[in-house]
Amino acid sequence: MKYRPEIDGLRALAIIPVLLFHAGFKAFSGGFIGVDIFFVISGYLITTIIYEEIKLQQFSLLDFYERRARRILPALYAVMAISIPCAWMWLMPRDMWEFSKSLGFILISLSNSYFFSQAGYFAAASELKPLIHTWSLAVEEQYYWLFPIFIIFLWKINKKFIFPILVLVILLSLFYAQYLVSINPESAFFLLPSRIWELLIGSCIAIYLCNQKIHKQKTYEYISFIGLFLISISIYLFNQSTQHPSLYTLIPVTGTALVILFATNKNITGKLLSHKSIVAIGLISYSTYLWHQPLLSFARHRSINEPSQQLLFLLIVCALGLGYLSWKYIEQPFRNKRIIQSKTFFSLVGLFSLIFIYFGSLGYLNGGYPNRNMQELLYKRPNIEIKAKALQIPNKQSNQTEILQDIKVGIYNIHYFGDSQATKTIAIYGDSHAEVLIQGLNEAFRVKKIKGAIITIPNTCEPIPYFVINEINQSQMKNKLTSCTSSFMHLLAWFKSNVEGVIVHSRWTEKLYPIKGEIDSQPFNNEEGGVELDLKRKDYLVLNNNDDFTTSKDVKVTVINNFINSFDSLNMPIYLIYPAPEMGWNIPRMNYKTKFLTGHDELKIVSIPYEVFKKRNRFINRLFDSIRSKNIIKIKPEDIFCNTFIKNRCLGQTEKTTFYSDDDHLSTEGVTLLIPSIIGAIKN
Repeated sequence: MKYRPEIDGLRALAIIPVLLFHAGFKAFSGGFIGVDIFFVISGYLITTIIYEEIKLQQFSLLDFYERRARRILPALYAVMAISIPCAWMWLMPRDMWEFSKSLGFILISLSNSYFFSQAGYFAAASELKPLIHTWSLAVEEQYYWLFPIFIIFLWKINKKFIFPILVLVILLSLFYAQYLVSINPESAFFLLPSRIWELLIGSCIAIYLCNQKIHKQKTYEYISFIGLFLISISIYLFNQSTQHPSLYTLIPVTGTALVILFATNKNITGKLLSHKSIVAIGLISYSTYLWHQPLLSFARHRSINEPSQQLLFLLIVCALGLGYLSWKYIEQPFRNKRIIQSKTFFSLVGLFSLIFIYFGSLGYLNGGYPNRNMQELLYKRPNIEIKAKALQIPNKQSNQTEILQDIKVGIYNIHYFGDSQATKTIAIYGDSHAEVLIQGLNEAFRVKKIKGAIITIPNTCEPIPYFVINEINQSQMKNKLTSCTSSFMHLLAWFKSNVEGVIVHSRWTEKLYPIKGEIDSQPFNNEEGGVELDLKRKDYLVLNNNDDFTTSKDVKVTVINNFINSFDSLNMPIYLIYPAPEMGWNIPRMNYKTKFLTGHDELKIVSIPYEVFKKRNRFINRLFDSIRSKNIIKIKPEDIFCNTFIKNRCLGQTEKTTFYSDDDHLSTEGVTLLIPSIIGAIKN
């Protein structure tokens, strides 16, 4: 295969935005599309190699797999090996447990499936996962395993079928991605079926160029520049709210395809991408990509607040330096069979694989080594939650809340707890903030002879079923809204026949975002350095009278009133819990970081300004205050946590007790403070 320096230049164009995006530079909000560029390049290069060698009858499947292993594994294993002691020193037990599990999945080319399974509300933010970036390697590896066999099979039947079948698979995969991104965006993002179209576009380019006819150079000039333009606008205009992968992703993918097809050493685009400095970055792009995420992740673990942009930029420079060293002293020697023979190579791969399996298994079975250097006071709460979704220290031996039985009502799972023999049943409805209440209510309900029933809402619906997350396909949004509201009505009918009261709680303000002039910003910022990790946010919309989706304040007020009135119509006590204070800091994580950085074990008082809480939640509090009904019993967590322990402050931790399990969910001790108000309301 003839070397094309502009392809390495294209790799540089892919890696730099990825690095800056992960470092949090907002000007590169679409930097994640660098991975899509890599996919197209990989598809092009791999198919070119396979196609040319098959034509010359020189292709060997085993030799191909060995070359891929030599290309991918040495640098990857080096990063994994260095990451293990860093993880041991700096990761909290939950994070260490997840890191340990990821080692095994990386070895079997399934880290994309693993990180997909970890995606969701209770998973640590992606910025804190040192090896999450290996998901893209897993996608490529799966392609490497399957694609050569597919090509050999079609070649033997009739090679003329290869191109049209690839085009068909591209179309199926692309439209599947467009469909899936609306209903399960994590699956669309991480898994091969919704990603393979990008690799196969590179494959089609390779087949075309292997059989191409010469075009006029002037045509090359314009089209290659258009390709560069499409990539550039994607980097600067895309953001985390852009549905991806989807039809939008065609923009950078098409741009990449045009550059590969038409950039040459005789036009401006080709000359630009072939510049020595750009090619140099492209050559080390793979190793740099491997090093950057552990560097950024471990820096974030070691910092109480988000590291400064200056530090993150310095770490990007370090990643480039490590990328160069890794490329020169690891990648290059291992790709040369004369330096490292096959027997030696596979022996080393086998040895290090066993080491990773050993450390990964121990970390998983030991729950992330909770006793390695942790003080018990940091984890005093057992963090009992439904099905152990958010255990800080995963441990099969830990005492978890006893779930008496499960039933299903439509789309909802209902878990009973408390006193199984009680005749009085109280339901809990809401999001994860409602679910954590079971930590204290389980025992309290047993004592008070009450059966509890907690409602688990599927991810396809919102706790306020009249709200829907903003997506491209409005028809799908309306169908989802119709389905969710219908299911909710069915649940209300079940409440009427089976329970004597309902506790309703949610992270209300987040679920109402955005409302112009009222709820204008996400994530939560406590204005004292505590900023919630910026998980992927989307707008919550409602339907107006014209059957159009809107974020209108007036329409949302109407919808919230209808939501509360639907409970009120049950003619039973409805225990409406107002917003609990958000902290902005993940308090248990901050405790550990403080211990690590200072060596002090003592807990320190953590609080936020009361005014910040009131400003953040004034809209929903004002709305709830306006509700007048004898059935609605109002419970305000702020009466417990704010302006009580400390004047004009909302407390998250005392010198003895932690009231939060992260930055916004109450811990067992936090819930315990709230229980008397709930039980008192039920008793009265």
